[in-house]
Amino acid sequence: MAILFNIKHESLANGTIESDSPITEGEDLNVTVMVDENTVDFDIDWDGLVPAGTYPNYIIFSPPAGDYTFTLTVEDAFGRTKDITEDVSVVAPSWVSKFDNTFWIPITGTWTGSQYESNFGSINLIVNGDWYSGYRPTKMRITTNVQIDSVELWDSVSPLVIEADYDSLSELVLSFGNDIDNLVLSDAPEFVVTNIEFLE
Repeated sequence: MAILFNIKHESLANGTIESDSPITEGEDLNVTVMVDENTVDFDIDWDGLVPAGTYPNYIIFSPPAGDYTFTLTVEDAFGRTKDITEDVSVVAPSWVSKFDNTFWIPITGTWTGSQYESNFGSINLIVNGDWYSGYRPTKMRITTNVQIDSVELWDSVSPLVIEADYDSLSELVLSFGNDIDNLVLSDAPEFVVTNIEFLE
């Protein structure tokens, strides 16, 4: 996430800030400060956060969840000052369900309208729609009725995660190379899946 303090010197009244707040906790916050050459001094109140770096590029590493207000104070050669403020929200990540047949198409197994049921001990789901394009959650968890022998989440080339002896609702850390492509679950007895969630 980045913030741009862009100060126009003409009247010191045209300060603008570009931001894509909020960010998710765990992400780094990048701040770029651009001041006119006629600005003789400036100061930034970081609202209790501690940045690294020097002008014009600063970074705040993994700020905790909360609401912050950054204040940039600039002064010109005539001693005039102007405050520009930017509100930044850092939100805790949340679990989002991407579960039903609008998200996945079963290659093996069956969608019943409320759950996926295995067929010969297997559920193989490929992505449906375009939700997966550029999607980069940090974790995944699956709700099942039994411990699963194997869970594999694949991109188009290689596995993003492979987990043996998976317990329902255990959190799996994801490492991305490409977009999500398919999810394969295997177990000796028949089983059902009642939710698939991602942390974002």
